[in-house]
Amino acid sequence: MKKIFKLLFLLLIFGIGINIVRAESASCGSQVEGTDSRRAVGDVVNYQLGTMGAAGNSNIFDVSFYVLYDKDILELQKDSLKAIDGWKLEQTIEEENGYMLLHAYTEDKTKMYTSVPLTSFYKVISMNFKIKDTESTKASIIVKGASSSYKNYLGVNEIDTSTPYTRECGNSDLTTVLTVYKKDTNTGLSSLKVNKGELTPAFDSNVTDYTVDVENEETTIEIEAKCAGTKCQSSGAGTKELKVGENKFVIKVTSESGKVNEYKITVNRAAKEEIFLNKLEIKNGKLGSEFDSKKYNYTVNVGSDVDKLDFEYEVNDEETVDVRVVGNENFKEGNNTVIIELTNTKTEETIKYELVVIKEKAVVEEKKSSLGLIIALVVVSLIAIGAVVYIVISKKKNKTSEVISSSEVVETNEVKEENKEE
Repeated sequence: MKKIFKLLFLLLIFGIGINIVRAESASCGSQVEGTDSRRAVGDVVNYQLGTMGAAGNSNIFDVSFYVLYDKDILELQKDSLKAIDGWKLEQTIEEENGYMLLHAYTEDKTKMYTSVPLTSFYKVISMNFKIKDTESTKASIIVKGASSSYKNYLGVNEIDTSTPYTRECGNSDLTTVLTVYKKDTNTGLSSLKVNKGELTPAFDSNVTDYTVDVENEETTIEIEAKCAGTKCQSSGAGTKELKVGENKFVIKVTSESGKVNEYKITVNRAAKEEIFLNKLEIKNGKLGSEFDSKKYNYTVNVGSDVDKLDFEYEVNDEETVDVRVVGNENFKEGNNTVIIELTNTKTEETIKYELVVIKEKAVVEEKKSSLGLIIALVVVSLIAIGAVVYIVISKKKNKTSEVISSSEVVETNEVKEENKEE
């Protein structure tokens, strides 16, 4: 039963990437942090050495490792080499030959004591290797079992520290093999799409600058981007708000190797299509103020004989603007309203120019009657004046005649008197 348990335990340990060589009642071990044995050029790999610590009634307090590594592929980062959890470390390193002697120990001789087997790898030494730029696809780190050892105490119920035992880690080596590859440097996109308008020019992974034209009513645009490389990442896509005019967006593509490329998209949102009259001229009336295309309310004075306006207008865009005139007929005296309605056939936007037409009252006949009356009054007055003058003159003439007659009578009487005297 114990053998079966140990076999299952060893399979478990190997399954999580830990290399274990069991030597009698304890173990030496090594592992690479992480579960993926594939490592890329430029990656930093954490490598650990340690032990299973103890089996029943056994305690390890001293370990020595003889380590070989592929120096042409792996670069030891010396600053990272250290003992863990209060252990002390002595080291001898020959980088040019790709090996090192590492001795770790603890002064607490019962630190690792346990009456039952430990079930997890106990880290004693940690170090980092950086993978160099290489064409190689494999890299090895080897702990020479026969050249590595550990020291422990044995005991029943308690540890006997009077007699230390030194044991080799075993005849087998602890070999860690890494699969080395170069990270993908592809920073291209496999596709780039927009849900409004069209990319100009058409998408090409080698082209990084694009423009898109959209109508004024489009307030958002969705950009979709997919990178072409292995384990690449892209950012900057998604739904974007649009302002009138230029809107610049950048899609950043980062390759697995960290290389960065940018795709730029300029989205041009059209300005609002204004509709207005360039010109408005009234031929049979007069505008109350000078015409301005941005002014929408006017008065127009017309004569009493005008039943509809005779006018000319000009729109700013004959292709997209429809015109409808309402109320330009059968004017009554006083105020009449004429509407000139403009509609954008693309956007269905509508604006209106309102003309209040003031038709004057028909007063021509009254003027003629008044003139006749005046003339009649003048004529009557003249006749009256003439009559008065005639009467006055007539009276004067009568008085003169009477005077003359009296004079003649006097003169006749005088003559008669003279004749008598003679």
